[in-house]
Amino acid sequence: MIRSNRHRGFDFRDVRALVLDDEDYNRVLTRDVMLRFGCADVSEAVNGEEGIAALRQATRAFDLVVVDFRMPVMDGLRFLKEVRIGVPGVSRHMPIAMLTTYSDRFVVATAFNLDVDCFLIKPVSAASMRARLARVLSSDRPIRPPSDYDVIDIDPPPDPGAARARGFEPVAVHDGEIVRPPHAAPMPELARMVALDRVRPGAVLAGNLKTENGQILLRAGDILDAGTLARLRDMAEFDEAVRSVVIA
Repeated sequence: MIRSNRHRGFDFRDVRALVLDDEDYNRVLTRDVMLRFGCADVSEAVNGEEGIAALRQATRAFDLVVVDFRMPVMDGLRFLKEVRIGVPGVSRHMPIAMLTTYSDRFVVATAFNLDVDCFLIKPVSAASMRARLARVLSSDRPIRPPSDYDVIDIDPPPDPGAARARGFEPVAVHDGEIVRPPHAAPMPELARMVALDRVRPGAVLAGNLKTENGQILLRAGDILDAGTLARLRDMAEFDEAVRSVVIA
């Protein structure tokens, strides 16, 4: 698998990618954009099931998968979960970028917990796609044990009551800052709210980090490494609740 220390000026000439999307126009457009910025070869499949078959049957291993969320038979979240749990003949460490929209907030938070490597927000510009895929292919990120992914629920809660029953807590956001409810536990001493773009690798969370709809992304005590910060900054484009974090 291709890895490099370079982010800027990344050379895609040896990159072999797979694009999964059931919509012909979007799939071909994504493929063509990737070919234009230099990918050696971009294959296609129309759903996650066909994608897994393509990964298994490849005579030369793929370096990257770009997957849409909304697909029949097997959608993007199920595909991501299956890969991270462990599909015979497919690397659990496969870099995966997810195509999504501003309205897919549950999908984005769940994909984050399944260790998707980056988000590509539709409509995706060629420059944004190139920069994010270069970042993914230039970085090493540890993958957790299969059991950590197996317990992640990929089905959205059907209603607010069900969401609360599954441990979701509403998050209020005002002017880009998280508003702590009156009953919230006090912040630990020395903890402070910091804008995400000012947080540096190695910072330690002093409180759980949640999305606007209350999904827990990270827990107090987690260390924010460079890869996690990059993925959070992807999310911050469409979820105000992750634009600031509480760090010790």
